Amino acid sequence: MNKFISYSKKMVVFLMRLFLRIIYLLFLYKNEKVNFQKVKKILIYGSMGIGNMILFTPTIKAIRKRFPKARVTLLVGNTGCEEVLKGSDLVDEINNFQMNQTDIIGKLKFIRGIRKRRFDLLISNFHGANLSLLTILSSIPYKIGHVTSPGWRNKFDFVYNFKVRMAENENEIYRDLRLAYALGVKEDEVDKNPIIWIEKEDREYADNFLKQNGIHRKDLVIGVNPVTSLVWKWRWWSLDRYAELCDKLIEACKAKVILLAAPNEVDLMEYVAKNMEYESIIAAGKTTLKQTAALIEEAKLLICNDSGLMHVSSAVGTPVVAIYGPTDYTRTAPLGKKHTIIRKNLDCSPCFQLDGTERAENCPYDYKCLNYISVEGVFNVVTKKLENI
Repeated sequence: MNKFISYSKKMVVFLMRLFLRIIYLLFLYKNEKVNFQKVKKILIYGSMGIGNMILFTPTIKAIRKRFPKARVTLLVGNTGCEEVLKGSDLVDEINNFQMNQTDIIGKLKFIRGIRKRRFDLLISNFHGANLSLLTILSSIPYKIGHVTSPGWRNKFDFVYNFKVRMAENENEIYRDLRLAYALGVKEDEVDKNPIIWIEKEDREYADNFLKQNGIHRKDLVIGVNPVTSLVWKWRWWSLDRYAELCDKLIEACKAKVILLAAPNEVDLMEYVAKNMEYESIIAAGKTTLKQTAALIEEAKLLICNDSGLMHVSSAVGTPVVAIYGPTDYTRTAPLGKKHTIIRKNLDCSPCFQLDGTERAENCPYDYKCLNYISVEGVFNVVTKKLENI
């Protein structure tokens, strides 16, 4: 009976998708070349994590340069990524709407609002694949997006009249930039450095925070981000090992260690601090994302997992030492020689790629890709790196 119900659900989904495809191709699809003079309003899908948004910023910079007079609207999904470009001139408007978490009436009202805006161009990377209903019904004439590529399948390839394939083992910055190149952006004219927009007030807050915690300009400040999102716990190196590492850095390097994390992760930072012999400084819960970015900007180094703050550090120019386990380092590792990733080259790793989390969440090897990374090993990498900064 359960198999029959499961089969029936799959059949309904298949038929609905087929129906949408037929309607779209018959009545809504426009196979036209972009007339750049007609592009006055651009909608960019930005429903993604903080780190992914930072990796997307070189593409947004390229789009802004390609269409300098167009009004650019960034559609985000209440993930915190809206803070990355808030206040910058790269976008004119940030619209926050959780398209995949609201009722059907709310979706249709939102779609109607998008239709009334009469956007000329839609840009979507692979994170926007879950917004296919909006894409189909938006009435936007030019739609460009990632389609089925090595390691990733998009069931709605047909919604784009400009289809962009991604390459295998390619960093996400370059995957996203393929969208810009497809719109006529020249590769040799692109600034590939990611950014996060920091306000003057954020830097002032960071400066005061350091002073209030007894940190001076001459001090060796090391930021430590021992966690990432709670839904990605399989990315975490042991909190106990982070505590031991922090103690070694304080004892051997006289470092000032600042524990950085999201407001809902304060208890985890307190756990790390309580398991240390020496004193650390907890910034989690006391800073916004931009203020955290300003603190990282003042640090000599950031030590972290594969996390959003890893990309924040790269964006502000602070060297990173990142501990990698199941995630695909070829796609998400920070670019540049100043950054270092630590990982075990195991046959089973990386197991988490674009096609889903199942393998990483159900690891049969007790996450040896992370557990085989020792405190001493990380400490040696960090101290050697500090010698060369």
